[in-house]
Amino acid sequence: MENKQKLTIYIISVVISSILYFTFFSSIYATDSWYNTSWQYRKKLIFDNSTQSENLTNFPVLVKLTSSRFDFTLAQSAGQDIRFADSDGTTLLPYEIESYDSSSSTANIWVKVPQVDASSSTDYIYMYYGNSSTADGQSGTGVWDSNFKAVYHLRESGSGASGEYKDSTSNAINGHGGGGTASKVPIVTTSGKIGYAQNFDGNNDYIITSSMTTSNETKATITLWLKSTSTTNQRMLAQIYGGYYGIYLRRFTTGKILAFFDGSSGNNVSGNQSSTLVNDDIWHQITGTNDGTTTKIYIDGNLESTYSETIANSSGVTYLGSNTGTINYLPGQLDEVRISNSTRSASWIAASYKSESDTFISSYDTGQAADSTNLSENKTN
Repeated sequence: MENKQKLTIYIISVVISSILYFTFFSSIYATDSWYNTSWQYRKKLIFDNSTQSENLTNFPVLVKLTSSRFDFTLAQSAGQDIRFADSDGTTLLPYEIESYDSSSSTANIWVKVPQVDASSSTDYIYMYYGNSSTADGQSGTGVWDSNFKAVYHLRESGSGASGEYKDSTSNAINGHGGGGTASKVPIVTTSGKIGYAQNFDGNNDYIITSSMTTSNETKATITLWLKSTSTTNQRMLAQIYGGYYGIYLRRFTTGKILAFFDGSSGNNVSGNQSSTLVNDDIWHQITGTNDGTTTKIYIDGNLESTYSETIANSSGVTYLGSNTGTINYLPGQLDEVRISNSTRSASWIAASYKSESDTFISSYDTGQAADSTNLSENKTN
C-alpha cells in the first residue's frame, strides 16, 4: 500500500512538472508577437556582434538572400511583401531593396536596425513575407540617417544623362557618368561586391555628382569597396572637389592607400599610408575617417594608419574614379560608396565590413508559419 502511494505521488509530480515545463517554454516561444497574420511566414535573423565592444545605433545591416536561406516562391516576384520587424516582432524597420531576382533566387536588402547590442551573438530581428496582396513597403531614404551625406550603390547603367547614379539618402545628391559625355561613362558590371558595381577604364571614366554642402562640418568618413590591379601613381577613388575630403590610391609603395581630408598634398608621405596592398584584384573595403584633428585609414575593417590632420570646410561636387574629371583616373571597380559627416568608430567600421562581407548575420532560421505561431501562443491559455 505504501509503495502504491509513493508511486501515485511520483506520477502526480511528473505530470505537474511536465505541465509547468511545457507551459513555461510555450510562453517563452510566444514572447515575440506576430506583426500581422496577413503575412504567412517569418524568419529570425540573428546577428553576431560578439567582437565589438559598443552598441551599434541605427546600423544598416545587409540581408543577403539566396536559395539556401529563403524560399523565393513564398514571396511576391519583386519582394513587395517583405517586411522587417524589431525583436518584439511588431515594430517595423525601414529597408531598401538594392536588388531582387526571384528567377536566380538572389537578393540584397539593407535594413536599419535601431540597435545591435555590444558583445552580443543573440540579438535579432524578424523578416516577414508571404502576403500576395500587399504593396511594396520599402523606404530607402529611411535606412540612411542624417549622418549619411550620400550613399551610392552604383547599380545603374550609366548613360551620361544627369542623375542616373542615385543617392539613396534623402539628400538626393545624384550623379552622372563622364559629366554627360558617353565615352567617359564607366561600365556597370554584375560582379560587384554587393550586386552590381561600376568598372572604370583608367583612361577617362568618372562619375560626378551634384554639389554637396559641407560648411561647418568638422568630422567625416568615406567608405567604399575597391577592386583594382593598379600600380600607377595617384589614382583617385573618391573626393569632394573644393578641398573638403577624399580618399586616394597612390604609389608611394605600390598599391597602398592614402587618405587626406584637407584638400592638400601636405600629408602625402609614406608614414601615412596603409600597410596592406589593395591592388591584388580582390575586393577590399577602404575607409577613411577624420574627427577634426586625426585621420585614420581602415582596410577590411582593420585600422592601418593614424596621423594628425585638420579637416577643411568647403563645398563642392563629388568625383568618383577621378580627381576633377581631367586627371588621376582610376583603373578598377568601385562599389557601395558612402560619405558621412560623422567619424565612424572602429566598432562600426569592423561591423560594417562583416555585414557587407555577409558574415554579420549568423543565422537565417528555417522560419515559422503564422498558424503554428498562433497555436503556440494559445498553448499557455
